[in-house]
Formats: sequence, structure tokens, C-alpha cells
Amino acid sequence: EDFPEDPWLRRGASAPGYVPARTKDGHWFQLANIVERLFRTMIQTLDLDSIYEDPRFKTAPVLLQDDRDTLRDMILERVQEKTLDEWMDVFINQTANVAAEPFTTAQDGMNHPQLVHSGQVVEVDDPGVGPMRQIGPLVAMGEYPGGPKGPAPLPGQHTQETLGMLGNDAKTSQTFPAGTLPKYPLEGITVLNLSTVIAGPPACCLVAELGARVIRIEPLEGENGRLNQMGIGVHRTMAGNEGLCLDLKTAEGQEIIHKLIAKADILLHSMRPGAPERLGIGYEQVAKINPQMIYVYAAGYGSTGPHSHRPAMHPISGAVCGGALAQLGRDTLPSPSESLSFEEVREISRKLNRANEPNPDPSSSMVHSAAMLLGLYARQRSGKGQYIESTMLMANAYANAEDFFQYEGKPPRRVPNAEGYGTGALNRLYQARGGWVFLACPFEREWRDLCRTVGRPDLLEDPRFVSAEDRERHDTALAGELERVFSTREPLE
Repeated sequence: EDFPEDPWLRRGASAPGYVPARTKDGHWFQLANIVERLFRTMIQTLDLDSIYEDPRFKTAPVLLQDDRDTLRDMILERVQEKTLDEWMDVFINQTANVAAEPFTTAQDGMNHPQLVHSGQVVEVDDPGVGPMRQIGPLVAMGEYPGGPKGPAPLPGQHTQETLGMLGNDAKTSQTFPAGTLPKYPLEGITVLNLSTVIAGPPACCLVAELGARVIRIEPLEGENGRLNQMGIGVHRTMAGNEGLCLDLKTAEGQEIIHKLIAKADILLHSMRPGAPERLGIGYEQVAKINPQMIYVYAAGYGSTGPHSHRPAMHPISGAVCGGALAQLGRDTLPSPSESLSFEEVREISRKLNRANEPNPDPSSSMVHSAAMLLGLYARQRSGKGQYIESTMLMANAYANAEDFFQYEGKPPRRVPNAEGYGTGALNRLYQARGGWVFLACPFEREWRDLCRTVGRPDLLEDPRFVSAEDRERHDTALAGELERVFSTREPLE
């Protein structure tokens, strides 16, 4: 009530295109189609075209709150008419314009066909645990493809080697004449930003904050993210950018962009394969104009592979890479065989939507900005521009790196409990008298200090809690003991 009324909020700017839905066989997948063309294709694919005959939905995907909720319920009901395999066959093989993926753990996400195709899951022989599948290079660099050089090092294994390198490699740093040090790290660098919505644009805001000149290229009517986001989102995805609208489908628009390409250092876009070439900005076209260009494809899935033709909006990579299920908490998602009422389906859909909402696009934008910096570093050392591919899938695999590896006997990922309080008795929120306390007590010494500090030295002698393994086995009982401790005190006592 302290804020002025926003007409976008009154109209209901957000669309019911982000819908976690349960299938006929009890599995869950994420629909992610807020861009109007994707939304309309989703509605058509779900056989809900008749909504546009209803006055409540004529403006879809922009709807009032009550109408949004009604349409979301219609989508949830329709999805329950087919199995997961049937729906994914439709989304992968029968239409290329619906963003949808099943919710999986990070362990299952490692087997996603696109990650396997792209070589983003690699194998190493670890001396401690044996054969291991793990996450691959953060980005794919055309001139300098990376990969693991071996297993994780032991503590201090390369200390002397690293210390010996200091000051001995002139190629690793750029020298400036006295008094000419740039004010900002990327001063003099020009970036052409043709990315859309959220996954790409904040990456350009980040390099703008490092001093780069960023020129944002949008269509004449404005980019989709500008049209679909409310004020705060637009401000963060466009901060520090200069604005230029071009129709790249015309000869005049392509002539202008080619002149800019000749003078720029970095071009970043997020179009699906084939679209850049049609607009005159494919890598080969750009490299002919400016061989030193660092060309970054901020992809959803990638430029080649079984899913490269598909859209990947914000929550898709969170669903694939395990982030959503980890945030949701353990024992929250019912078994596929469990019968649920529609009200229960609606409530779990709401919780999944909340669990998957904050992270995937921002995680991707940070990796896209890293891709640009890696390209600049490589060009500084080699004098060459190159093609670089950075994907939302890989960015969110790294966001879930704590569980994005496999070996025989690997312990399961620690995820929060169903209430979201924390991952265990010694790493969670506790309700105190008049507030909350977060306890983080990972080490044995801290456990002993905790028991003495809160006046419960008896816990140290309790056979259920003697060792870390004992405390793990009796985690629920330990949480109960600590709940009783914290509930009797003020948070700041």
C-alpha cells in the first residue's frame, strides 16, 4: 500500500505460462512459455485453443489474477490426460516451440541427452573413488576447447609449482605504460547485446559494470523481455546499456549491424540455431567482417544436438539440473503411484513453481558473462577471436555442482526437509521465543562447544549423538532436543 498503483500489476502482466504440472502416470514436468508465441503454441498443443473465444482469456497471456488462476487450473487438468512420455514426444518431436522438461534430480539430469551429446558430462579416474562421471567445461570455446586435466588434486599438491609460476609468464598479464592504467577493467571494450529476456541481458549488465560499452540491439517494437517484465526486471536487465532498435530482417538493418560488428569486440545473442544466419549475424558471417570478434552464443540447450531446436525459458534448466527438487525439499513430491486430489495437485504445483523460480536465469547470466571474459582473455593471449557457446543447462549444472557427479558409493545429496528449515539437525532454522535462529555446526569441536554453551553437556554423553555418524542416524531425535533448547530462549540471548 506504500507503493503507487502499477497498471501492469492491475492488468496482471505475468502469464500462466510457468506451470509445473502432473501427468497421467504421476510424473511432473515444467511448462515455461511466457513469451507470447511460445504461450500460444503451448495452448494449441494442449488443445485449449477455445480459451480465446472466452472474453476472460482474449488478452492471454496477459490476464487478471483470477483469470490467470482459472487458466492455470485448466492447464493442470489437461496435462493429466497423457503420460510423461506421451507429452515429451509431443514437445520434442511434434512441435519445436513449447518449452517443457521433466523435473529430475541432478543425478538424473546428468543423463539428459543434450548434456551427453555436448560432451558436458565427462569421465575421470579418481584415485580415491575410482571411475567418476562429472561436470565438464563451463563453456565450449571453439579455439581452445577445455576439459578436465585429471582428478581433483590433494590439498597442497601443486603449491610449489604454482608459486614457481608467479611472475614468470609474461603472457598472463597485460602491461600498461606508467600513468595509463585504465579506470575500469573493460574500458575500451564494446559489446553488442542481442540477447533476450533475462538469461542473457544481465550478463551484459555485469560487463558494463566492469567498464565495457554495451549497445543493446532490439527489434523496432522492443525486445520480449522489455514487454513482459515489470519495471524492476527491465531496470536490471538493461542497466548500463545503450539502446538501438533495428529491423535485422531488412537490408538496411543488416548494413547497420555489420558496421557495428566491424568496430565491436564481443557479440552475444540467445537466438536458436538458424535464426542468426537469417538475420546476417551468424558466426561465419560475423567472422568475415571482424575476425577478432568474440562471438558468444548464450544458448538454452546448444547449437547442435537432440534438443538444440527447442526453446529453453527460465525454469527449464532448473527442472533438468536438480535445482528445483533440491529447493523443494525431501519427502515433498508424492510417489507417481499415489492418487492425488486436484487441490493437492494445485498445491504441489505452487510449491514447485516457488522452488524453481529464483535461480536458473540469473545463474545462466553469470556464466554468460564469464564466457565473454574468457574470450577476452584468450584473445589477449592469442590475438584471435573465436566462437564460444555457453548454455543454460551447463550454467545450472554448475549451480548444482555439489551433486553433479557420480561414482560407486557416492552418498546422496543433502537437501532441506519438507518444511524448508534446513538439511539436518546441525544445519537448520530453529524457532526461538519471539524469533528464529539459524544453526550451522558442521565440525566436531563446534558440536562440543554448542552443547556446553546451551547448557546441554548431557548430549555429549548420549549414545545417540556420540559421533558424527551417530548424530546422522538419529538426526530427527537430535533436532527435537535442539528445538526444545532454542524454544525457551530469545534469539539474541
